[in-house]
Amino acid sequence: MLQVSEQAIALDSNHIDGWICKGIALHALGRNEEAIVAYDQTIRLNPKISQVYTNKGNALYALRMDEEAIAAITWQSILIHNLVRYILIKEMLFMLLGDMMKR
Repeated sequence: MLQVSEQAIALDSNHIDGWICKGIALHALGRNEEAIVAYDQTIRLNPKISQVYTNKGNALYALRMDEEAIAAITWQSILIHNLVRYILIKEMLFMLLGDMMKR
């Protein structure tokens, strides 16, 4: 997986899936410092991919960087919370619009 992800990144340095896969592969190999760099690049490209924060948190935790790991995972929780809130607000607006159209 590492080789394939590096090939994808070589073709397109903004290939988000390539960076994510690279981070996962590096973490699986125990190369957590490098995995964190890959996850940070993913976050720079798209900070809204919540799973990347958990992956980064796992790599940080493996390096015994507990406070940083908690911070990364907290960001994931915030993103998910905001997404759920957005979906609920959107559903409420559709319900209100539906009620208004019935009048």
